[in-house]
Amino acid sequence: MAPPVDRRNALLAIVGGVIVPIQVEGQTMPPPFVLSGVPSTFTFDATKFFDMIRQDPFPGHLAQTQVDGMTYLMRAWRLKHHPNTGDVRWLSYLMATTFHETAYTMMPIKEYGSTSYLQGKPYWPYIGRGFAMLTWDFNYEKGGVLTGEDLLNFPDLAMNPEISAQITYDGMIKGWFTGKAFDDYFNDTKDDPVNARQIINGNDKDDLIAGYHKAFLSAIKASITPVP
Repeated sequence: MAPPVDRRNALLAIVGGVIVPIQVEGQTMPPPFVLSGVPSTFTFDATKFFDMIRQDPFPGHLAQTQVDGMTYLMRAWRLKHHPNTGDVRWLSYLMATTFHETAYTMMPIKEYGSTSYLQGKPYWPYIGRGFAMLTWDFNYEKGGVLTGEDLLNFPDLAMNPEISAQITYDGMIKGWFTGKAFDDYFNDTKDDPVNARQIINGNDKDDLIAGYHKAFLSAIKASITPVP
């Protein structure tokens, strides 16, 4: 029987594109989610990235679930823009939003409240779920089309971190949540992480989340090396 795989070390390789396979307890495990034969535009130093964000915006330590959650988010960005040609500001703001919306857990959460309270919501049973609160039947339908999953009949699938990462990122690209999208705030002529909060929730905690974005962006930029 093959020895167990250290999921953390395997998952950390997710963003880097075509990089050296990981040695895990005698196994050679290729980085997951690499598209064979398609070279990346950069390599990614996951150790440096997690060392930096462990100190800011995190309070000096990271749980494995937080590492896993961020890895799903990096994968969503990478799959959308392979071979890693997307705007890294979009990735960092995605992470900053998730950091805030999930109360730093970096894993999907469900809208708070008792069953009776939630059943009183106009969008019941499509209550808030995911890295960012996905609500209303039409957004669950969009998420189902995107992921190929039946979210209308099985809305709790939006709690799956891989599914939720794709939905959250695509929703922020296309303006599902408020009509505002990444390109409204991060483009060739604009860099506005404060008002980018309007992609999700008006200007609620906009300065705070912009600070998280700055920390994530610094770590991402310090951890990537362009491939000549």
